[in-house]
Amino acid sequence: MLYDTFKKELLQLLAMVESEKARKGIAVAFSGGSDSVALLHLLLRFGKEQQLPIYAVHVEHGIRGQTSLDDADFAKSFCRKLAVPLEVVHIDVPGYVAKNSGVSVEEAARTLRYAALKQKAGDFGVSAICFGHHMDDQVETVLLNILRGTGVAGLRGIPRFRRDGGVCYLRPLLGFSKQKILAYCKDWNLEFAQDETNLEMDYTRNRVRLELIPYLETYNPSVKAALHRLSQAAGETEDFLDEKVSEISSRIIRGEKYTGLDLTDYDKMPLVLQKKVLRSLVKELTGNFPDHAQTALLEEIAQKREGSSYHQLTGQLVASREYDLLYLATCFESLPEPKFLFSEDENGLYSYKDWHLEVVARDGKPVLGSMPFCETVDGDKLSLPLDVRCRKPGDVFHPLGAKGAKKLKDFFIDLKIPKRVRDRVPLVVDAKGNIIWVVGFRISDLVKVDENTEKYITLRIVSSCHLDSPVL
Repeated sequence: MLYDTFKKELLQLLAMVESEKARKGIAVAFSGGSDSVALLHLLLRFGKEQQLPIYAVHVEHGIRGQTSLDDADFAKSFCRKLAVPLEVVHIDVPGYVAKNSGVSVEEAARTLRYAALKQKAGDFGVSAICFGHHMDDQVETVLLNILRGTGVAGLRGIPRFRRDGGVCYLRPLLGFSKQKILAYCKDWNLEFAQDETNLEMDYTRNRVRLELIPYLETYNPSVKAALHRLSQAAGETEDFLDEKVSEISSRIIRGEKYTGLDLTDYDKMPLVLQKKVLRSLVKELTGNFPDHAQTALLEEIAQKREGSSYHQLTGQLVASREYDLLYLATCFESLPEPKFLFSEDENGLYSYKDWHLEVVARDGKPVLGSMPFCETVDGDKLSLPLDVRCRKPGDVFHPLGAKGAKKLKDFFIDLKIPKRVRDRVPLVVDAKGNIIWVVGFRISDLVKVDENTEKYITLRIVSSCHLDSPVL
């Protein structure tokens, strides 16, 4: 009976993998405990029916000394008896924690374990990795998330299916209690290793398992089943929201080191979808969902559209909201340059840092028309020499076509130029200190070409050099 239910669940999960590699076999995260022993045995029965190879990977964390090594030996012996190909991977969790400040032992173990499993799955040529998490694990996870303060995503608990790059993680035992798994091992005379940490009181999860759940069962003997149903309902809600997020994927911006969102019509989204999109962007970038406080701050940032704002949310997460564009990155240096500032010209010039001004004087018609890196002005209206510099406090500018001068700051605001790049926009100034060209945007009305122009001067940014140096 248990096998039939397991088979039905696994077939559904494999149908979600959608990969040629899914038909090449399944890898099992094999610890040697009762859960993974039962899982491996069930998979071998399934594999025999479906003619599907089954592989095992045992990860030894380097935490429990000889006991951990004994578990690895047990895994080798068990798999040898069942003729299951096994790879044992030794990782150094304590060493990883020592080198990465602020990372807990549990976080380090998870990071290294999943990396090892993905690598070995690739070596086996498969894309599906099965884990032995069961209903009791799910209940503990949901309770832990509630205690930490969670939203719907946390109530979902452990996902039965998750895609991670080229591999998929499957958990076909989530609908089975620990009691049923132990009964299965007994029925089939399956030996397993005992993880001594499951009986310790040092970790919060074990306290939930050994103290909190038994206490809750005094109120409701079926509390585990109730919490499992809650996780299923939350999972259905999250699946629906994931579909809605995928529908607006065209508004999500993805770069090598950042994620972003076009906030146009953001206010028209349902509030629950707004939160889901923001949380998904953080998860995609960092691997973890933001906590409640970070989510609330992101919502506030996204709601304010005027000007630009920059925020250090955590040591590994920054947010930049530049008018209708929201960007997230691990550091400010990883934020993208706003694409609308300068367009690449026919010579491929679009540097932001240092600028060189080429000046070509001609009588008669202008040499080149107006482009982001090229402008033609009236030579008789210029006060020489010209300099190239960046903005200074108090700068004013008379934009072409405007009735009069305005603060350069206001000019940038009107064009929605993000704060973080305003100090790097090159300015061409004349001998009187007048800004005659805000490069990439507009020339000054004071030097515009008109019907009386006789001497045309073409100004063009052509290569890098030091700023603030005279050029004419």
